[in-house]
Amino acid sequence: MPCGNRLSGNYDFSLEKGSVFIEKVSRIAGRCGDAFFFYLERRAGSTGPRHMDQEKIYMTRQRLTELEEEVKNLRFHGRRDIAQRIADARAQGDLSENAEYDAAREEQGLMELRIRKMEDVLARSAIIDETNIQTDKVGIMTRVTVLNSKTKKKNEYQLVSAEEADFEGGKISVASPIGKGILNKKVGDEVQVKVPAGMLELKILSIGK
Repeated sequence: MPCGNRLSGNYDFSLEKGSVFIEKVSRIAGRCGDAFFFYLERRAGSTGPRHMDQEKIYMTRQRLTELEEEVKNLRFHGRRDIAQRIADARAQGDLSENAEYDAAREEQGLMELRIRKMEDVLARSAIIDETNIQTDKVGIMTRVTVLNSKTKKKNEYQLVSAEEADFEGGKISVASPIGKGILNKKVGDEVQVKVPAGMLELKILSIGK
């Protein structure tokens, strides 16, 4: 079937999941090349990504800019690079035992999944006003010093969105066990947090920004 016929309908690729999505995206993209990528761009522009979870994702303006640049790079440069690799592999002839072709198709499908996820994050993103962070209780972007009542060790965390979490850098997601446990707590409050290693007993010592 010609590519024009394949891409002329209103088929919603977001309904596919996992390996089925990868297989369909890879198969059509391998046959249609850049035409498929332009089709995806038109679909995204006209209907937008489908969101199963409409909850807002809070992040700094810097992180939002980084995500926008990464998506832009994947959409145009990433897609074209993989399309060229697929075309080069196809030119080698028999595809039944062409490892390079199979690998490129799989990578293409995974990249499309990543683009979809990042577009969903961007669509649900909300900029955090870092100049108006309240410190009367623990909230997103606040810096919190806690005391582990068992070990008597102090730790400082900054609560951030899941997209910005960096445990080694002291940034924990508000959706993490510790983040959920201390969210909305005030100085002096004591909480118990269940983590994979067991139960933590934490006391809020200070809240800042």
